[in-house]
Amino acid sequence: MKSFRRFISMGLVMFIFLSCLPTVTFAADDAPLTTSQIKKKIDAYYTAVDPDNKRDSYWNKRYSTEDLIKQADAGNYAEAITHDGCKDSSKNYTDRDTHNHTGKGCQSNKFSGIASNNGIQCSGFADYMIYVIFGTVDSSNFYKAKTYNKYFTEDYEFYPGDLIRYDGHSMVVYKVKDGEVYFIECNYTGNGSPQRNCIIFKGTHSIKQATLRKEIVNDKDGYIMIPKKTLRARVAPTVTAPTAKTGLICTGSAQNLLKAGKVKGGTMHYALSNDSNTTPANADFTTDIPTGTDAGTYYVWYKAVGDTNHTSTNPVSIKVEIAPVTFVLPDNITTIEEKAFEADSSIVAVDAHNCAFIGADAFKDCTGLRQIRLPQDCQIDDTAFSGCGKVTVIAPANGTTQAYCQDSTHNCVFKAE
Repeated sequence: MKSFRRFISMGLVMFIFLSCLPTVTFAADDAPLTTSQIKKKIDAYYTAVDPDNKRDSYWNKRYSTEDLIKQADAGNYAEAITHDGCKDSSKNYTDRDTHNHTGKGCQSNKFSGIASNNGIQCSGFADYMIYVIFGTVDSSNFYKAKTYNKYFTEDYEFYPGDLIRYDGHSMVVYKVKDGEVYFIECNYTGNGSPQRNCIIFKGTHSIKQATLRKEIVNDKDGYIMIPKKTLRARVAPTVTAPTAKTGLICTGSAQNLLKAGKVKGGTMHYALSNDSNTTPANADFTTDIPTGTDAGTYYVWYKAVGDTNHTSTNPVSIKVEIAPVTFVLPDNITTIEEKAFEADSSIVAVDAHNCAFIGADAFKDCTGLRQIRLPQDCQIDDTAFSGCGKVTVIAPANGTTQAYCQDSTHNCVFKAE
């Protein structure tokens, strides 16, 4: 964890790089900032504190909290730091304690206490950065995900301006790219020099989103704070579209019309409509898959409803048909004789769930035949469906009926009941 903490520390530099904005102040009640505006403010801060790009800026302010706020509001970000180390009220350098909490008496460690009031410089710096970006020191203006999933799902995406704290360390997100979260943070250099006790690292270091989420979820001290007024650039959910059920025959009972879709970053919602052009009202969409009972054409609509961090998709329609049964084999008859329906183009769907045998050419040249329902073990002659289009045979799986259909020469496809 020590090497991980040092890794994060270096990421803080990144965040500072973003802070260097012009003299514009954004109060908490103003319009939310875009990702681009957040980046400009952080970049402006870093440019001010390190104009020569020497990458050795320090967060060691010379002012009281009140005076620092005035400097930040005026855009004088460079006045927030000094390059001569962190001095206490007696103007002496302060030493690190065994927990690396360098200079607890230093003003730089006590900005606002949004994240904590324990006097650790990373916390004071992170709080100051949040003020520079969002103009607030009031923790009530933030969402706090103490247990992580109170406000966000485990698919939460990090964004510039997020204040992240875990394992006793505070940092702010500079950017997110290709699944990596980059940070700007303030931490000691580790070289034992009190003059270099709080160097600011700009976002040249990163950590995978999944790794960071795991650290926050698993760490009792981990949480995320996000200004309530911030514009969240939500991302599109990952959607696996539902598909129409095929081979449906009217049975007199309700049948699901679709195979369910999946959404990562939201939930799938469905609704029925009279045609493919009339979108159902929002109130008609539910998470239940629509069903149909009567034979006919159905238009099922689906859409992904995004969660806190994902957008919703536009509704899409799927056409589903339940075919009428044009012939039902009587229960007391178990055989369909050879050539029984030869060349009968009116035959579309057959329910022969009790049939034990189908003779030669029984449905020969029945060009309208689309499906037939059969029992698990039906003996079918090799030429029963010759001259037909591909016939969907619906039956219980793992029987002689399925084995028959798996022979491509028999002109039918099997569908498990």
